[in-house]
Amino acid sequence: MERNRILLNTSLVYSFIFFAFGTLYPLLSLFFVYKGISGRQLGLLLSVGPFIAIIFQPLWGFYCDLKKKPNGVIIFALVMAAGFSLLFTVSHSYWVMLILIILLTIFQCAVMPILDKLSLNVAELVGSTYGRIRLWGSTGYAVAAMIASVIVGLTSITLIFYIYSLMFLMSSLLVRNIPNTEIKMKNNIFKGLKKLISEPQLILFIFSAILIYGPISSNSYFLGLLFEDLKSSTFSIGLAFLLFSLSEIPVMFYSGKLLNYFGSEKVLIFAALLSAVRWFWYGLLPSPTMIISLFLLHGLTVGLYITAAIKLLRKISSEHLQTTSISIFTSVGMGFGSVICNFLGWDNYRKVFNR
Repeated sequence: MERNRILLNTSLVYSFIFFAFGTLYPLLSLFFVYKGISGRQLGLLLSVGPFIAIIFQPLWGFYCDLKKKPNGVIIFALVMAAGFSLLFTVSHSYWVMLILIILLTIFQCAVMPILDKLSLNVAELVGSTYGRIRLWGSTGYAVAAMIASVIVGLTSITLIFYIYSLMFLMSSLLVRNIPNTEIKMKNNIFKGLKKLISEPQLILFIFSAILIYGPISSNSYFLGLLFEDLKSSTFSIGLAFLLFSLSEIPVMFYSGKLLNYFGSEKVLIFAALLSAVRWFWYGLLPSPTMIISLFLLHGLTVGLYITAAIKLLRKISSEHLQTTSISIFTSVGMGFGSVICNFLGWDNYRKVFNR
């Protein structure tokens, strides 16, 4: 009974946190436009977050090791992020919002790496798996995107920050009940980069992550704007993100069999090529209805790419570099990919739609 309670409690934390993410990020670009932000300023607002996360995530890891109370660190970060998110509702200046997005990211980026480590311990303690716990997050994100779009369509877009704050505060209450096991978060990224120089395969792979994951990140930020410029509704935005999130579930479920049968290299190449076709098609400005109807493209690109990438990393990296390579893949490959494509992507987008 106690194990079931711990498992449910941890799963609900994931559900609430990703509910907050699903409420905020699909509609964040629309909020900035609503506030009159345009041009390169909007590109900077959308790209500064991933850059700040690259810098501060390792620092949070060191702090967590120092305090030896991961639950307390998560609770502190959740409460601070919730507080800063509410300040967006009364901000009108670009510079104020830039400072707020930096402060929000500083605290938000602490949450998931530490929570993931705790959840691995919980899964082992209760005889479950991390994937089963993490699935609650995907469900929360999907449901939130749909609910938030309906609420915003009926009321005001500023409500996304109230919902985000509420979900983070509810999560902070539940985190107290997760077993406060000691975890090791130390990871010297710069030392790891020095080691990677001796393995050119990894350097090329991480560079490819910048090229492949960057457009995925840009899609998350700009799809809402695309739908608006194509005269679609906020309900359509929510429906799109709902179906996108749900499409990852069966792909993730069967990804193990696909990787074993075809091999991680072939699956990764397939996901990358299909991604290229997907973004080229989006560039032709298909109708929102067509984008939604082919929602499975999201699962076949994002879901397959992430699972194949992690497995391939383990295959091509030396045993002593596996943890470091995955960490650098996440922070440098995905992080810088998001920064570059969010900024450059918006620069091109605004020229097409005269924003």
